Formats: sequence, structure tokens, C-alpha cells
Amino acid sequence: PKIQSFFSHISKIKRRNRQCLLMALKLKRFNDVNSLYGYDFGNKCLYEIAKLIRNIVGENGDVYRLESTNFGIVFYKSNIDIIQDIYSEISEALASYALDGFSLNLEMCGGALYTKNYEASHRMIYSYLMSALEKAKAEDDNKLVFFDDETHKTNQKVLELLDAIKASVRNDCEGFYLCYQ
Repeated sequence: PKIQSFFSHISKIKRRNRQCLLMALKLKRFNDVNSLYGYDFGNKCLYEIAKLIRNIVGENGDVYRLESTNFGIVFYKSNIDIIQDIYSEISEALASYALDGFSLNLEMCGGALYTKNYEASHRMIYSYLMSALEKAKAEDDNKLVFFDDETHKTNQKVLELLDAIKASVRNDCEGFYLCYQ
């Protein structure tokens, strides 16, 4: 299933007012695979990796192929320990992954989100999940990063302040004055 199915699944959970536990995975440096072995091999690899992830997740949730080399998982049970274990198992499987006799030694990063926020749209929830994934990618230590509402609120306030400053600068620094020391 693709990204639209992922959005649909999140929307169903929201309509039923259920808790939502999501995980997004990103394969790191996958263009090395495409460069070394070609795009057909890369596409076959992504297909096989999706099956591998689906087998590891099993009855715990549904796996979706998102954009680029990203995968999304919607978990049925809201147990953070289970997704930590699943993340570790997927990471270990990718580290020793081989296809058609080629050892690929893949790495990934992951972001997770546990939400009860039913006011947020499915696209906003996805945005939060991608924020956790980007943070994991930036940290570059192959650990699963959980989205944190407090961090998001702080980041949102910083963005609002930056937006206000930019608007002021566009209006000849309206609202600011010079102070000399």
C-alpha cells in the first residue's frame, strides 16, 4: 500500500477516536545502491525490503510505502516497547541484508509518534511524524526518535516569532527601534 492508504488509515483511527502509534523509517544512503547496481535493482530491493518489514511487523500493524525510501507503519496496539523491539529487529535485518548475492549493509533512521490529538488533520499528524524522522536523520545515530509535543510547541513558537520578525523587516522594521549602549 502507498501513502494515500497510509493517510486513509490515520483518518479512520481519528474518526474512531482511537490512540495512534505510528512509525516512519528511512533507508539511509540508498542512492549508493542505485548508483552501484542500477535503478531496477534498487526498485527490486525496495520491494523486497517492504516484504521484510511486513514480515517483522507481522500482526502488530500495517506497513506502507511512503515517498522515496520511506516506509510508514500504523501499529494496532499502543505499546512503545513493542515498536522499539520491532525497530531494532528491522535495523539488525537491514544491517546484514543481501539480495541476489550482493551484501548491502543498509542503515536506517526512524521517527515515531504517539498521539491522542484528534483535532490535528491526518496530514498534520503525518507532518509531525516526518518531523521526528528528520530529527532522527539529523542525529545520524540510527536510533528511533519519538515526536515530542513540547518540542513541537517550542518549535512552533520560534517559527511564529521568526515569521513576525520577517514581516517587520519587510515593513521597514516596523515595531523595532535602535538602542545604543
